Amino acid sequence: MTLHRLFGWLAIGLLLSTVPSCNKGPARTKVAFVTNNPETFWTYAEKGCQKGATDFGVEVIFRRPNSGDPALQTQILDNLIQQDIKALAVSVINPDGQTKHLKEISDKLPLITQDNDAPDSGRLCYIGTDNYKAGRAVGKLVKEAMPEGGVLAVFVGQTEPLNARQRRQGMLDELAGNPTPKDTNKIEYGEDGAMYGKYRLHRTYTDRAIGSKANTNAIDALTALGDEKNLCFIGLWAYNPPAILSAAKDKNMLGKLKIVGFDEDEATLQGIIDGHIHATVVQNPYEFGHRAVRILAALARGDRTELPDDGILYIPHRIITKEAGKDRIAAATFLKEIRGLLGK
Repeated sequence: MTLHRLFGWLAIGLLLSTVPSCNKGPARTKVAFVTNNPETFWTYAEKGCQKGATDFGVEVIFRRPNSGDPALQTQILDNLIQQDIKALAVSVINPDGQTKHLKEISDKLPLITQDNDAPDSGRLCYIGTDNYKAGRAVGKLVKEAMPEGGVLAVFVGQTEPLNARQRRQGMLDELAGNPTPKDTNKIEYGEDGAMYGKYRLHRTYTDRAIGSKANTNAIDALTALGDEKNLCFIGLWAYNPPAILSAAKDKNMLGKLKIVGFDEDEATLQGIIDGHIHATVVQNPYEFGHRAVRILAALARGDRTELPDDGILYIPHRIITKEAGKDRIAAATFLKEIRGLLGK
């Protein structure tokens, strides 16, 4: 089933979709949900938005930029403001660079963030993962996969988004045995090449959400580090673990390279089932979509009772491993669950 429709913004390469609450009847209040890239991770959020549109009686305009370019996302947001939307949810690509623009939007209509926050933007709440805490969970999995220590490489689309920085630093703090900072929205950025406990971070590779670059980065890292005895690659965005897995196959490193992932790409889950990926930390993008629409619908009516008191609505992360265990879900079970969300 096609989950989004291509509209007329081909000049700036946007994937657009509208999620109606019903097929007939009077026009419904419009709200909007904007992602930070076009990856399949957002298909689950779109499903949640579809359910929310039906449950809460609104029309949802769902938009994915075709890259992780903040300027492109800004164009999308400006276009939406002209479409009589009554409330907006956005996964912010570059909080530092976009906060001024987002403040202008929040002066015009209710704004919330989801997946990636911009705390100083005037947004009314953030919906998503506690990314620093999830990053510490990644660090625990690295220690579990490679308890004797070793060399690490981190792969992520961009380091400007707050979620990327929080995941990375949460992992490094866990490895180093550092306490959680008082404000995880204002964290230090641990240096590449440094030691974190028994682990040396070789480099953080970025790809700007370009899949081919993600694969090339993983191959380059294996070329540079393939002789290391204890080696672990960590993929922090959904498409990074599959890119690492593909590179490991190409370089005949399956079984030698430890891999820890983030998010629930089906290739990642299959890699866990096959024993090639140690584990992944997953979010709940379906719930991001559903809860966002619930709050947006209320805000569009002038109702703020759905907002969390502290402006933060964390959706708990989960740990996926080959076998189920305490606080862990078996990859095969979870794969069946997410396929069910997509009607497979």
